[in-house]
Amino acid sequence: MSEARKRMNFTQIAGMLFLLVILPAGSWYYLQRGFLHRKEALAELTDHGTVRAFRLRDQYGNSFSSEWLHKRVTIAAFLPNDTAQQQQWASRLHGLHQQFDDRNDVCFLLFADSSQMRDPMGFAIENDLVDSLQWEILTCSRPELESFAFESFYVPDLQQIALVDTGLVVRRYYDILDNQQMGRLIEHITIVMPRLPDPDIVFRRDKEK
Repeated sequence: MSEARKRMNFTQIAGMLFLLVILPAGSWYYLQRGFLHRKEALAELTDHGTVRAFRLRDQYGNSFSSEWLHKRVTIAAFLPNDTAQQQQWASRLHGLHQQFDDRNDVCFLLFADSSQMRDPMGFAIENDLVDSLQWEILTCSRPELESFAFESFYVPDLQQIALVDTGLVVRRYYDILDNQQMGRLIEHITIVMPRLPDPDIVFRRDKEK
């Protein structure tokens, strides 16, 4: 057998080995890793309680009810009174929103002290929180804000934001100033948000010429 033919046979065998053994094994490995990673992330989402019903005024002056949150994933935050901290929170939440800008079933709910935030619409415009289908800024007194945080969303600390699933169940809390926790929040949102329906595939026959 000529050397050229031997090299051709070796290349063919190596190619078949790659297609039949190495490629499937590699694919299985990465699929398994992805499955385990998702399983681990899912295990971190627990049931901290169901959000209690409430009604407040939003940045548009409209009455906002917690019923609107049904079938939506909600990220609830309780803004501090300090103006500089409010800007920092708004910046971080805006960055988070950018990850889900095309999902109207993901809602960002901000509670603010009405005595400190006189113009919630101005705050929304200034910080580019103007997507009316995703941003809701609700104002109330400071005692009411703390009551909503601790008794309705069950947050252990006002610096933490809450992830609420489509059934209004609080699933986890995150320190808004911790980059690692915010990254984990993005993963958790993708797990609990509704799955989009598969697009319909339409086959069209070319017209006969």
